[in-house]
Amino acid sequence: MSVGRRLKHLLDSHGHSLRKAQEVTGVCHETIRRIINGWEGPTLIHYVRQIAGGYRAQGYQVDEKALMEGMDPRGDFEWTIRQAPPVQRLELALMSIQDRVRLALDFLKAKYPSVCRHEVLATASGLQRDELESLLCRWGRRPPDLVTALALATAVSHLTGLPKKWLVAGWLQTEQVEDPFADRICRVFAKAQGSGRCAADRIPRLLEILRRKVAG
Repeated sequence: MSVGRRLKHLLDSHGHSLRKAQEVTGVCHETIRRIINGWEGPTLIHYVRQIAGGYRAQGYQVDEKALMEGMDPRGDFEWTIRQAPPVQRLELALMSIQDRVRLALDFLKAKYPSVCRHEVLATASGLQRDELESLLCRWGRRPPDLVTALALATAVSHLTGLPKKWLVAGWLQTEQVEDPFADRICRVFAKAQGSGRCAADRIPRLLEILRRKVAG
């Protein structure tokens, strides 16, 4: 994927037009358009750094190497989720929001450590850096409250393009009502319930997932 296509993906993940991107980055919308269309002049790295947020508080606050070198956290993350067996997909769907956010953070730490640096993630989520680091250290013993988890989910989604719909609801943005996801959950759930592997307190959560899935 070229720099231009990665930049287009970044704008699309935020729902931003070229002029909105100009407001966010300070880079002229015509320059952004040229980069998206394939321009690779000698000052490209300067503009990419400014768009990424490397010079000041402006910019999208993403790692400039992700734009220049082609790291694709969203693509890798979605591919990993899609490769999971149905039973694991069910378990992911039944996780709490806190657990899904932590799973995403662990994935990014392992594969893309520079993309969600603590100082950037703290700023994007509205937390202080020391507050964020303390939260991450004690997460296993005391997960964050739902409001904080949602703020982190929003920040992770904005910084990386990881689908917020998955972080919050447990399925990918591209999954539609007509695909077999809901049917697959029903079959796996029935099998798990028959084997005693599905705890009773997960049933309401499962029904809510299916209700929202069918409602679209």
